[in-house]
Amino acid sequence: MLEQCRHDFCRSCLVEPCESAIKNQDCFPIHCAQKDCRASLLLTDLRSLFSGEKLEELFRASLAAFVAGSGGVYRFFPSPDCPSVYRVIESGAPFVCDACYAETCTLCHLEYHPFLSCEKYWEFKDDPDSSLKEWCTGKENVKKCPVCGFTIEKMDGCNHIECRCGKHVCLVCLEFFGSADDCGGHLRSVHLAII
Repeated sequence: MLEQCRHDFCRSCLVEPCESAIKNQDCFPIHCAQKDCRASLLLTDLRSLFSGEKLEELFRASLAAFVAGSGGVYRFFPSPDCPSVYRVIESGAPFVCDACYAETCTLCHLEYHPFLSCEKYWEFKDDPDSSLKEWCTGKENVKKCPVCGFTIEKMDGCNHIECRCGKHVCLVCLEFFGSADDCGGHLRSVHLAII
């Protein structure tokens, strides 16, 4: 007998719609099967039908159906295997999960990123060197090694630098050499100065 409406059913007639709801995640809330009765099955009804593991499976399916039907108002926490749900808010305030203690941005749904807009953080996620590239733009004293692509900044001194890859680079034309002497010779003969 169901707790809310007091209608009587055999066990299999109550288990079948619950099993279907677990599979399809779209039959929630689960209602009494009596014609014209819209009473929902209560927790006490479900506990009398299922063991702990199956009941947990039903709860997870019900939560998934709730999140899916929320129209984007609620989302699952993005950490793998984390069961938490949070409310999406326009401010992008952090949500700290009580289960895994991680933080997420409630606007873009990535790791929380204080001091960066969601757009800047997306850009950084797509290209971790984007902030370095932005910083380098328009700076005459900043170049990329023609061999390994490492960013080189000339602070002072001559136009020769030894990159971390071991090549000697002319900072005027970005030609590279195997030794400091070869690079120095190039600077004197081609550019007529080492500074």
